[in-house]
Formats: sequence, structure tokens, C-alpha cells
Amino acid sequence: MPDAPAFVPDDPESECEAVLAGIGFGQIPADLALPHLRQERLESVLEHLSPDPWELYVYRPQRAPGPVRVRLVHDTLVEVLANPARFPAEL
Repeated sequence: MPDAPAFVPDDPESECEAVLAGIGFGQIPADLALPHLRQERLESVLEHLSPDPWELYVYRPQRAPGPVRVRLVHDTLVEVLANPARFPAEL
């Protein structure tokens, strides 16, 4: 066994699962952590070290009507990313 074992995931879902399993601490994106924080399965620690939230923009360079598939993706992104229950402005 290594002297200092470490778990270094390459995706946030795996990190979240590991933290929920009690393996250690993690820096989990708000959209993954929030449901667990609300149900008290996770507890926020070291809040003073939390990074500032990113501003996010959905940009579509064409104003004119475009293909339906492009409008569908754009409108879906705007709807999902503007949902404060999933992506809160503040925790």
C-alpha cells in the first residue's frame, strides 16, 4: 500500500461518489453537490477557500432564424443553465 494513497478522478461525478462514500474531501461543482447538501449527505467545509462562481453566457452569433436543431440546442442550454434550482447564483 502506498505511503500517501490518493484518489485523483478525472470526472466530477466520480469525485462526488467518492466523497459521498466517505473516502475524503473534494471540490465538487455546485450542480452536483447542491442536492446532497440540501439532503445533508454532504457538508460544506473551507468555504472561505471556495472559488468565485464563473459567469456563463450562451452566445448564438446569428440573429436570423437558423436551423431548428441549432435553435433547439441554444434554447435548451438557456433553459437548463438559467434554472436556479440546478445552478444557483449562491449556495
